[in-house]
Amino acid sequence: MREDIEFRVDDGVTLRGWKYVPDIPRDRRAPAIIMINGFSGVKDTITQYAEAFQAEGFVVLLYDNRNFGASGRPSPLHIEPSRQLADLRYAITVLQGFPDVDPERIGMWGTSLAGGHAIVTAANDRRIKCVVSQVPFISGHRTAERFYPVHRLATLRQMFEKERTNRLKGEHPTMLPVLSESEDFCCLPPPVSKRFMQASIEQAPAWKNEVTLGSLENLFEYEPGALIRFVSPTPLLMIVGSRDNVCFPDLAFEAYENALEPKSLYVHGAGHWGTYFPPYFDETAGAACKWFKEHLVTKLEK
Repeated sequence: MREDIEFRVDDGVTLRGWKYVPDIPRDRRAPAIIMINGFSGVKDTITQYAEAFQAEGFVVLLYDNRNFGASGRPSPLHIEPSRQLADLRYAITVLQGFPDVDPERIGMWGTSLAGGHAIVTAANDRRIKCVVSQVPFISGHRTAERFYPVHRLATLRQMFEKERTNRLKGEHPTMLPVLSESEDFCCLPPPVSKRFMQASIEQAPAWKNEVTLGSLENLFEYEPGALIRFVSPTPLLMIVGSRDNVCFPDLAFEAYENALEPKSLYVHGAGHWGTYFPPYFDETAGAACKWFKEHLVTKLEK
């Protein structure tokens, strides 16, 4: 069963998503998982993970970040990690308040940019009892250096400065493509296939292949890996794609080494985008389900 859910956060923005309810007795409170997508992603593209968790007996809250998908859009297509993190804390409160949820058995799953959010949230909020960080974004500064050559990065920084001047004048935000089929400039290089782009649009009509220029600046300044040692004692599973050229595996491995126990690492053979499709989806969903069952069901029910 899937229900439409909406809730309002502290600044009045309404976030919308879906609640997945497993087949459980009416008098039983189930463990639960909170989920969000990365960068410009919308909830529609990760429903396969929500359904996998639901099938294992978890209540799932999957919602769109503000400014994207079905959620409120005070600043359309703008990504601000600090605000997304604040919204996430309210979403946890909402999830805990459902009568069919055990508030002491809440897990989090995040992927890509939200894989970084999962690290930060688990480090700061002990209501999260188990966390899965999939193909995680680890370091904005180091990622920027790998995404773009020095001359293009310098040009981007000039664009960031000019954008502030323009916004103070009341001009509309500059927009950038998220993905590109060629070597043309985009937020998340390298190029993707036309087939992948079309499949993304068909899978999630609410997804738009653009974000604000300020979103990219915010991405470059975000350093979730700096908090990874503070996730402990919350159990952390990190899922990494060995051929990922968006969220680089060596940065993930380095962060994993800095994490404290309990922790586990699962490495699969795909790149960033291949993570979400068979056969790698079966691997990654299976690893996440096993981790959540171990730490939200088996251990906490003893």
